Amino acid sequence: MGTKRLRHPLVGELTLDWDTLTASTDADQQLVVWTAEPGTPSYDGLRILASWAADHTDVRTNSLDT
Repeated sequence: MGTKRLRHPLVGELTLDWDTLTASTDADQQLVVWTAEPGTPSYDGLRILASWAADHTDVRTNSLDT
């Protein structure tokens, strides 16, 4: 658990809190969770990045055209 400062080329400086979650069935598997305090520029920056990523998701559909 801790805090990390990052500089992203699109949204600038982000101050993020992080925590590690360990799977109870496999201690070798861990998930790192990054969060930002609501109402901060870091929170807004993460929301911008999330919306940008959502807009650029590669959605593939199955076509039945023959």
